[in-house]
Amino acid sequence: MDPATASAVPLQGEGAVPAPASENPLTVSVLICTSGRGASAVETIQSILRSTGPFCELLVIDQSADDRTEKALRSFLTDTRLRYIRTATRGKGIALNIGLEAAQGEVLAITDDDCTVDADWPRGLVEVFERYPQVAVVYGT
Repeated sequence: MDPATASAVPLQGEGAVPAPASENPLTVSVLICTSGRGASAVETIQSILRSTGPFCELLVIDQSADDRTEKALRSFLTDTRLRYIRTATRGKGIALNIGLEAAQGEVLAITDDDCTVDADWPRGLVEVFERYPQVAVVYGT
């Protein structure tokens, strides 16, 4: 995500005041909720695992009724940054809550299971939060 095109929502007040750059960047947990996507989620997983910067983990919350997604992701399970969580629950809200509870990063980035991200996407998110500490939510295309 290009910080210049990112939209930021200040936590309070009308504007955000830039803060000095931090020596220790925030860490990013990426969350994907999926159900019944099978191999079609592989491109998304690949793009996230290629990410650079302060990316610390990828959480895949799988609510599929079958094991096609699990089988499709099997080759990625040796990457310690990937945390695959299979659940019998249903509903994106429930999956998001499971991911929120499991996430270890200071910033939570959420994307869909049919998207690909730029390699510097986590870095762009962190730059916005570090520059504008009053910001609570950042979103982009």
